[in-house]
Amino acid sequence: MVFIMEFSMITFEAIGTVGEILPIKQFESSGTQVLEFSLCCRTGFKNEEQWVTVKAWNNRADILAPYLMKGH
Repeated sequence: MVFIMEFSMITFEAIGTVGEILPIKQFESSGTQVLEFSLCCRTGFKNEEQWVTVKAWNNRADILAPYLMKGH
């Protein structure tokens, strides 16, 4: 799965396998939604695994949630 997320000055691009997916959390006071999941990426020539925790906020959480499946 390929992820490209752009923020005001930060771009995050990763290709990897989705690990654990946590349910979407919603903060009652502000209504902000957060989707958190782990992504396993292969790095370098040695094919070493590196796990990255990704958080998607607000409407990005709603957009990504249906597409995330463990192992994909």
